[in-house]
Amino acid sequence: MKLKIYFLLGLFLMLGACASNQEKQELKNPLEVLNGKTYNAREDSELGGVPVTGTKNKVTRIHGVILQGEGVTATPVKFISVRLLDDDGVTIANATSDIKGAFVLSGIFFNGHYVVEITSKKFKGATRVYVNRYEQEITIQATPVK
Repeated sequence: MKLKIYFLLGLFLMLGACASNQEKQELKNPLEVLNGKTYNAREDSELGGVPVTGTKNKVTRIHGVILQGEGVTATPVKFISVRLLDDDGVTIANATSDIKGAFVLSGIFFNGHYVVEITSKKFKGATRVYVNRYEQEITIQATPVK
């Protein structure tokens, strides 16, 4: 008899949970996989027609510094342009280093491999970066063009 009551009670609770009208909400985790090949600099932009796991897109920022030299003798390279290239060689974002050699590339980037390269006649340098989170730090070693 007790088994029958527990079975009916469990069945009643299960049916009640299935019939709930509440919408399930997805967790907003900063390490979510970004879908879609869209580059938009707005902080909370909606992408029409591109599924992004049901949440608003967040801007990805690649913080970097351009240095000439190694170790403690490294000096920042100021006012140099850098660009972010995808695997197809298409420029996705541009930035210019400040007086401390720091720059920020931002936009809505999908997960994958990119190249950040210096675009200058005086210096050359590049580094590969794998975008898999919203905030990333990189360093580019600059060498003078001869």
